[in-house]
Amino acid sequence: MSETSMKELDVRVIEFNLRRGTLPLDQYKKYLESLPDSAEEAIETQVTFEPIVASRAEGSANDES
Repeated sequence: MSETSMKELDVRVIEFNLRRGTLPLDQYKKYLESLPDSAEEAIETQVTFEPIVASRAEGSANDES
């Protein structure tokens, strides 16, 4: 994987190529180990999910009465 294109990095394509045998597992593992660890550069975020679907369902039920 010396000249890796973005298409080759897609997980689905990698899994397909591993199953077909066109990408040797040891070569892929070696590539993964060569990647830098960027964990220290990560930014912690907080995400809040709102029940939009539940609100619509409740609103629809109220409209029918």
